[in-house]
Amino acid sequence: MVRVRVDGENREHRVTVYVTSRCAPCKKTRSFLKSRSIEYEYLNLDTADPEERDEAMMEIGEHLPRRGRKITYPITVIDGETVVYGYNEEALSESLGTG
Repeated sequence: MVRVRVDGENREHRVTVYVTSRCAPCKKTRSFLKSRSIEYEYLNLDTADPEERDEAMMEIGEHLPRRGRKITYPITVIDGETVVYGYNEEALSESLGTG
């Protein structure tokens, strides 16, 4: 899967962000992470080839509740456990210990 790594001084957590091209909250989340020098990787689902997109959707599916949850981007996965849907600065700060 083609992921882009964004270097940062803070490598305390493993952060993956699933984004789409025209998603304003996705840009805000990436900007938030960069402003706090948090290293992360992201995958743009719009530009991923079909095989990569399918694999990413399987990964995303592992983090979604069984029912009643619409997919909202970005989806930020922290340490393979904590998931933040959309742009939520408070949840990101709390999960990453930057608040």
